[in-house]
Amino acid sequence: MSWGISDVVVHVARPFGSGERERLEQALSAAPGIRSVRSNPRARQLVLVGFDSGRISALGVLRCFRALGFEASLIGM
Repeated sequence: MSWGISDVVVHVARPFGSGERERLEQALSAAPGIRSVRSNPRARQLVLVGFDSGRISALGVLRCFRALGFEASLIGM
């Protein structure tokens, strides 16, 4: 059941290293329930994630970051 698309802003604890931003965006985009991943190189440690709230929660999105080895926290929805 799909409840709709929600957005969450995630703060990554340290600036991205070479290629990490792209690796993160590709991996998250492939995760079930995640619809979009957007980041801006000028906002070095922030990532906006669009997700299907009927398939994954904001906490689930955060767990995806951590599973990929990124220390991160939710800062806005």
